[in-house]
Amino acid sequence: MYLWGAQVETGSDPSSYIPTTTGQVSRVADSLGYQMATNVDAAVGSSYTECYLPVATGSASKNQSQLFFPGGFTPQFFQAPTKNNSFFSGGTVFGTGNSRTGGTVNKGASAWGGATASIVLNGGAVATNTFTPFSPAVGTILVGLQTPDHSLQGSIKNVKFWNTRLIDPQLVSLTS
Repeated sequence: MYLWGAQVETGSDPSSYIPTTTGQVSRVADSLGYQMATNVDAAVGSSYTECYLPVATGSASKNQSQLFFPGGFTPQFFQAPTKNNSFFSGGTVFGTGNSRTGGTVNKGASAWGGATASIVLNGGAVATNTFTPFSPAVGTILVGLQTPDHSLQGSIKNVKFWNTRLIDPQLVSLTS
């Protein structure tokens, strides 16, 4: 019998493969980033993510970011300790009717531009609030990580960006 890539972990969900030889190796945080300048417009745009969450609620004191842009702009994050999808840039949009579901993939989308930002989760109600363009418009977009204390507790399956503001019915359709 030949085995390759076997990995024993504590927890209900597997993490990415950690190559080892003869000794134990500690995990370095998985991270994915995109350059802001070539992928997202700070003044107008839209984002979409599919996130698997093993449980519906995370830590009672930690936000969990799907996307974090330079300058503190967060187009999608799970607000602690609720189950809501939220958006932050100048004013926070709380998707109070948008509940995340544990043990399944949650689809979230946001759009910003002009004077408003919108967010929706799993085809629920669209939440809106005022939008203030963020800066800087350069740097790295972090996927699934804001700070070590705010990492997404789960995994991200899909990420999309548009340099146009999708209308609210499109956000609902994307996440249904």
